Amino acid sequence: MYYEDVGVKKTQWITARDEFVRESHRQLDGKVVPVGQRFANGCRYPADQDCHDAGEVCNCRCRSIAVIEGVE
Repeated sequence: MYYEDVGVKKTQWITARDEFVRESHRQLDGKVVPVGQRFANGCRYPADQDCHDAGEVCNCRCRSIAVIEGVE
Protein backbone atom coordinates (compact mmCIF):
# COMPACT_ATOMS: atom_id res chain seq x y z
CA MET A 1 0.00 0.00 0.00
CA TYR A 2 2.86 2.35 0.75
CA TYR A 3 4.17 1.96 -2.78
CA GLU A 4 0.80 3.05 -4.19
CA ASP A 5 0.69 6.01 -1.80
CA VAL A 6 4.06 7.34 -3.00
CA GLY A 7 3.44 6.71 -6.69
CA VAL A 8 5.46 3.54 -7.29
CA LYS A 9 3.94 1.71 -10.28
CA LYS A 10 5.83 -1.62 -10.28
CA THR A 11 7.37 -4.02 -7.77
CA GLN A 12 10.01 -6.74 -8.18
CA TRP A 13 10.23 -10.06 -6.30
CA ILE A 14 13.66 -10.85 -4.81
CA THR A 15 14.48 -14.16 -3.09
CA ALA A 16 17.14 -14.92 -0.49
CA ARG A 17 18.94 -16.69 -3.37
CA ASP A 18 20.08 -19.70 -1.40
CA GLU A 19 19.35 -23.44 -1.35
CA PHE A 20 16.38 -23.00 1.01
CA VAL A 21 14.26 -20.88 -1.33
CA ARG A 22 11.11 -22.78 -2.37
CA GLU A 23 10.90 -23.55 -6.07
CA SER A 24 7.83 -21.40 -6.74
CA HIS A 25 9.66 -18.39 -5.27
CA ARG A 26 12.87 -19.19 -7.15
CA GLN A 27 10.83 -18.93 -10.37
CA LEU A 28 9.62 -15.47 -9.32
CA ASP A 29 13.08 -14.06 -8.54
CA GLY A 30 13.46 -10.85 -10.53
CA LYS A 31 9.89 -10.85 -11.88
CA VAL A 32 8.18 -7.46 -12.04
CA VAL A 33 4.43 -6.77 -11.78
CA PRO A 34 2.32 -3.63 -11.37
CA VAL A 35 1.84 -2.69 -7.71
CA GLY A 36 -1.17 -4.56 -6.31
CA GLN A 37 -1.17 -7.25 -9.00
CA ARG A 38 -0.52 -10.81 -7.89
CA PHE A 39 2.62 -12.69 -8.83
CA ALA A 40 2.25 -16.17 -10.37
CA ASN A 41 2.15 -17.79 -6.89
CA GLY A 42 -0.93 -15.78 -5.87
CA CYS A 43 0.87 -13.28 -3.63
CA ARG A 44 0.89 -9.52 -4.21
CA TYR A 45 4.21 -9.38 -2.32
CA PRO A 46 6.30 -11.83 -0.24
CA ALA A 47 4.53 -13.12 2.89
CA ASP A 48 1.21 -11.63 1.69
CA GLN A 49 -1.26 -12.49 4.48
CA ASP A 50 -4.15 -12.33 1.99
CA CYS A 51 -2.71 -15.18 -0.07
CA HIS A 52 -4.86 -18.29 0.37
CA ASP A 53 -1.92 -20.72 0.10
CA ALA A 54 -0.01 -20.95 3.40
CA GLY A 55 2.73 -22.88 1.59
CA GLU A 56 3.58 -19.68 -0.29
CA VAL A 57 3.57 -17.47 2.80
CA CYS A 58 4.89 -19.32 5.86
CA ASN A 59 8.59 -18.74 6.56
CA CYS A 60 9.04 -16.72 3.38
CA ARG A 61 12.33 -14.79 3.42
CA CYS A 62 11.81 -13.03 0.09
CA ARG A 63 11.48 -9.28 -0.33
CA SER A 64 9.95 -6.97 -2.86
CA ILE A 65 11.51 -3.77 -4.08
CA ALA A 66 10.09 -0.74 -5.83
CA VAL A 67 10.86 -0.48 -9.52
CA ILE A 68 11.48 3.14 -10.47
CA GLU A 69 11.34 3.83 -14.19
CA GLY A 70 14.66 5.10 -15.54
CA VAL A 71 16.67 3.87 -12.52
CA GLU A 72 18.75 0.69 -12.67
